[in-house]
Amino acid sequence: MSQVAPQAIKAGLLVTTAIALLTVAVFVVGDSQNLWQRQVEYEIHFSRTNGLLVGAPVALSGVNVGSVVDIGFPPHPLARYITVQIEVGRKMMPRIRKDTVASIRTQGILGDKYIELTAGTPAAPPLDGGAVIPELDPIDYEAVLGQSGDIVANILELTASLRNVLQAIDQGEGLLGAIVRSSDQGEVTFSAIHDTVTNLAAITERVEAIITGVDRGEGLLGALVRDNDTAEGILLRLNRSAENLDRFAQRINESEGLIPRLIADRQLGDRITTNLESTTDDLADVAHKIRSGEGTLGLLVNDRRLYDETTEFVHSTRTSWTFRLYQGIRGLWPFGRPPATNRAAGRSALDDIEPPAPQARRRPPARPLTRSPRSAASITTQTQRPSQARSTAGGPQ
Repeated sequence: MSQVAPQAIKAGLLVTTAIALLTVAVFVVGDSQNLWQRQVEYEIHFSRTNGLLVGAPVALSGVNVGSVVDIGFPPHPLARYITVQIEVGRKMMPRIRKDTVASIRTQGILGDKYIELTAGTPAAPPLDGGAVIPELDPIDYEAVLGQSGDIVANILELTASLRNVLQAIDQGEGLLGAIVRSSDQGEVTFSAIHDTVTNLAAITERVEAIITGVDRGEGLLGALVRDNDTAEGILLRLNRSAENLDRFAQRINESEGLIPRLIADRQLGDRITTNLESTTDDLADVAHKIRSGEGTLGLLVNDRRLYDETTEFVHSTRTSWTFRLYQGIRGLWPFGRPPATNRAAGRSALDDIEPPAPQARRRPPARPLTRSPRSAASITTQTQRPSQARSTAGGPQ
């Protein structure tokens, strides 16, 4: 008995120690997994879970606060989401609010999935137990990898295009190639760039000077910006002008003159426009005929000789004895017109006409004209009449 008792005591101590260590380990692990705290359940709706498993940890701002207890589909078959039930320690409820967002993250080299909760803002109310936490769907890596073929093809095409551009530049093609391969072209280009930068700097300085002048109150814009009285005066005048224009428009609308009729009656406006166009065409035709030397006025304007002969004819008529006889007896005629009071006695309007001075008036030589037989005959007749007048006037004298 004395030999068995120490061995039993040692065995009992060993078992007791093992049980105590196991108990401590259970408590430690349970405390780390929040097994000894009262839990609150929440629900999250994800469109995909990307390998999330039951028992995966739930973290709040990086701190483990719960775990995933269930993953399944909703009762309704048309619902397009997956229900994830999580449990969180009750003491974490004040930190889970209505603006908290749940997302599926990856941790470790093996890519284990867990749920990350963001801490809500103090302004948002707390979220009650059993409520649905807003979610942020994870990235569908399979879809991204499925499109990787197109991405790779685009990268290859971009690389080929870039290679062609670099080859063209290396061969001296284009502006950039000329700059790289030709030193002269490069110097010219850099000189042009330098001039452009200099011009931009000069423009910037001028703009700064203008802005400085405006800020000092120089010029009209400066007066408007700095001088309130000037700005108010200009605005007052603009308001008066607008009022006057408004009154003018109102008077036009209320009146029955030509302008309202032109505005209201389109046919009248069309007729007036047509008449103006016809008158303009007629005036242009008359001016063209005068320039071309057609008619008496055209000949007088373009033919210097005819003008001189006409003037000489008038002068010879004034000095003829017939005209002087008329001047002497016109006051004696019963129905004759008395002499003008603003002229000297015995003078008439024709007395003021002087013979042309050869050097007093110079005109450019007349352009050669193509006259019709009628125009030539009229010129011959008008040329003969002054000669006859001179012969008639010169006989009695």
